[in-house]
Amino acid sequence: KKILEEKGIKVSGELYPRDWNPSYKEWKEVFEKNPISEETILIGHSAGCAFILRWISETKRRVQKIILVAPYILKTKEFPLFNPLTDFKIGNEIEKYCNEIVTIYSKNDYYFILQSVKFLRSAIEARFIEYLKAGHFCTSNGFKEFPELLDEILR
Repeated sequence: KKILEEKGIKVSGELYPRDWNPSYKEWKEVFEKNPISEETILIGHSAGCAFILRWISETKRRVQKIILVAPYILKTKEFPLFNPLTDFKIGNEIEKYCNEIVTIYSKNDYYFILQSVKFLRSAIEARFIEYLKAGHFCTSNGFKEFPELLDEILR
């Protein structure tokens, strides 16, 4: 965040309410306080990816790029509280609302994340970047810096 702000790029790092039991409506209220334009790059992590894809699908707002990190986009029985975020249809119409979609994932992430990636490969046109041992891209996985994400933003 600091590096982007030093380059004059506005960054929103809003905290979303009840991230353990997300409400699309509540997240949308927080999210839409941000200015979104055709120059905007949206970055989602895990369930945030489902939120971004659903929001784009519903609002049909055009952005520059969408970056999905460890995407959680399919309903699972393990985390039923997250299922309402995924309550929308993903299709290639998403591509009409951005110049590029990038999906970043790790081969040693949770199986339902890998299932989401597999689904995305068949549903949308995107560039996929695979890591071998980044887990869920969290500090609890030992993941502390993400210079490749910075490169994707500045690309």
